[in-house]
Amino acid sequence: MREAFLALARRDTTSALREFTTWHASGGTEYFGTLAMTQLMEAAGDAKGALAILSGREPNDWPIPSHVIWALARARLADRLGDRAAAMRDYQFVADVWQHADPELRPYVTEAREGVKRARSGSPVGESADRAATRGGLLEPLTSRLAATPRR
Repeated sequence: MREAFLALARRDTTSALREFTTWHASGGTEYFGTLAMTQLMEAAGDAKGALAILSGREPNDWPIPSHVIWALARARLADRLGDRAAAMRDYQFVADVWQHADPELRPYVTEAREGVKRARSGSPVGESADRAATRGGLLEPLTSRLAATPRR
């Protein structure tokens, strides 16, 4: 997986996706590796495959805050693919768990609340989900830090 993140830091998404896919096929289940891989899969046009992976068992059964990030990623994919029930379930989970979120997390709560409304009304994918996909998604801060790390 190290090679996958190094490729991602070099902005070589093709090599990164290949490395992540190999890692995942060999049984890799690390949390951020899986999220990064599914974001790359979506960017490469395989949103259904990405959603299938995120809809499987989460790599960690412990009730930890990162489960909310996983649910938001899954909600965005379900929303984009038109699965209103799954999108609404996961957006609602995010909105409920982070209802009293710190200021840094409030944009995600707003996005989740908008997603719930959109799913209930049957409206097409909203601007917030499209914007999330183009700005790098949930791992953007991670990949930005990786890219800024001096090479040895």
